[in-house]
Amino acid sequence: MSDVLAHPLGPLPWALASGDGSLRKTNKAALARELERNVSPAEVIPEPSATIIDGMSLVQKLKGNDNTFSQLAGTALSHVVHEGAKSRRIDVVFDVYKETSIKDAKRANRSAGTGIHFKNIQPGHKHPAVEKVLGSSSNKASLIKFLVEEWKKPQHREKLEGKELYVTCEQLCFKITKEQWEEAPELKSSQEEADTRLLLHALHAAESGYKSVIITAEDTDVMVLCLGMCHKIPSHLFQKCGTKNRTRFLDITTLSPTLGGSVCDSLIGMHAFTGCDTVSAFAGRGR
Repeated sequence: MSDVLAHPLGPLPWALASGDGSLRKTNKAALARELERNVSPAEVIPEPSATIIDGMSLVQKLKGNDNTFSQLAGTALSHVVHEGAKSRRIDVVFDVYKETSIKDAKRANRSAGTGIHFKNIQPGHKHPAVEKVLGSSSNKASLIKFLVEEWKKPQHREKLEGKELYVTCEQLCFKITKEQWEEAPELKSSQEEADTRLLLHALHAAESGYKSVIITAEDTDVMVLCLGMCHKIPSHLFQKCGTKNRTRFLDITTLSPTLGGSVCDSLIGMHAFTGCDTVSAFAGRGR
């Protein structure tokens, strides 16, 4: 009995899973705070700049006071233009919601209890609260397609004025200006996660002549990926963090050599090994 009771009794190792079999969560923000201590927020952003936005994060912040889906699309585009007000180029990168995904368990947990599904969204349809629309992966996929199609229309393109907008929809990416829209084949990607696809857009903007690239995403995963890959992006890389009233720009290009190449190279593996969206954390072992 002493040998038997020396081990956890159950179908799963409790050090790696919760009692219901779900992933063990960890405080990812603790890692971000520790890394961020090594550099002061940037005060000057070199021009010209490009702003790259995590699309679903922006949609989730919408209040949903509009009556129709068309009005919601207009409000979302206004938020996009406002976010990139000081940049000539704005990229909006959305996640791809596949039927079979490594994140199925997490997404199923997020959408538990929501029963409203939208298969065919029309501009004139009235919509419920945004959080109800985003209650399932299928709704999110439908909403992304609808937003992109609406933004292509002349009445919405007027808001862009002299800016270029790159927006993803599933594997495709479209370049939209005030005058026209066209597909951007060089930004086509099979990446499922916006977190990783953001870096493809950052590299494209840097190679297009933009001196600085601002990634708008309040996410530790994005910070870790940026630090691991910034040496491949020939432009000054920033991550915009904080709340509406307390915004700061984390200087990734300066932080990377401060931490050292070996630390940045190992961060992505260490971050996954200690718990991320698809890997369980070790019980009792914090950041």
